[in-house]
Amino acid sequence: MLILQSKQKTPQELGKIILKIYFWLREEIKVAKNKDSS
Repeated sequence: MLILQSKQKTPQELGKIILKIYFWLREEIKVAKNKDSS
């Protein structure tokens, strides 16, 4: 898991990881909604 490996990371690097996960989740949700509506 990303979270376990991130103990050595700086807060800035953690923020970047969180942003990546956030944007990835948003895309996943968009795709899921599109599948439901079709």
